[in-house]
Amino acid sequence: MGTSEVYLIALTVILCVPYLVWRLLRTEHWAPLVVVQIVGGILLGPGVLGARFPEIHAFVFNPQVMMALNGVAWWAVMMFVFVAGLELDLTDAWTHRRETSITAACALLTPLAFGALAAALLLRSPGWIGSRGTYPQAVSTAEQKSAMGRRKTRPSCYTPGGVA
Repeated sequence: MGTSEVYLIALTVILCVPYLVWRLLRTEHWAPLVVVQIVGGILLGPGVLGARFPEIHAFVFNPQVMMALNGVAWWAVMMFVFVAGLELDLTDAWTHRRETSITAACALLTPLAFGALAAALLLRSPGWIGSRGTYPQAVSTAEQKSAMGRRKTRPSCYTPGGVA
């Protein structure tokens, strides 16, 4: 079976299975379609389907198919942002600029803060950076500058091979 056929199988599974689950199991009363799609994506991913049925996962989601699906995903995100831009009323956003600014700041800073916190917690244990990576690559330039001010050497878990 060629890449085109496997791509169509993957696309059909990705688009149809969550919708059928949503409609046939009548989950619309307690879970919107997007939630069913997210759960379906988790179940179809390498952590569940790939762990339980690795041959099926490797066949349906092979690298060529994933590259094609990635292109469709980028296109879908671009269209989503384009439609969101069409829906944006700048006069209304300017009229409510305080609420707009707070929402925008929270939308930017909340994931940034949680991501930095997760990185700080993960980097406490060895193995997260990789054998050729460096601590500044894993965190940020600001963290690198503040870390160099606090200590002259990095902890051994941040150096390749664990040796300082």
